[in-house]
Amino acid sequence: MVTNIAWSPSPIGDKYEQWAKDSPRNDVLRAAVDLVPHDVPLSATYTLLPHLSHRELVYNWPNPFVSSNWGNDDCARLPDPRVIQYIAVDVNQVRPDEQEMFAAMIAPGGPFDVLLDQDGVVVAERVGATPEIAAEPQAASCQEGD
Repeated sequence: MVTNIAWSPSPIGDKYEQWAKDSPRNDVLRAAVDLVPHDVPLSATYTLLPHLSHRELVYNWPNPFVSSNWGNDDCARLPDPRVIQYIAVDVNQVRPDEQEMFAAMIAPGGPFDVLLDQDGVVVAERVGATPEIAAEPQAASCQEGD
């Protein structure tokens, strides 16, 4: 009971007001989740991922476009990034070294058509493919450990 009061995010906890309250972005994040069909392969940033993980193919951004925290088998089981049909991204979670690739993905005429871009949350649907976000970045990231 003492630990619950001292450490937990529950309403009876001392820290409840500091970090267990609604974010002003919650409505946008919920809208992003609702835009993604239930049966499509996707890559999503980690705050959206748990709400989209009930599907057969779901990857933690930037996988499978770039190998990130994939394991120590040199990307042996990392799929072809062209299977991804949607991306759901909190742009605050896109690393600096991924910014250029992300911008190319959602640029006009790029391989993803933006369905939502609000408060730093982007949902986009695949409409094509480009070498810049197909196998090339993935191949380079998989060879870095060689």
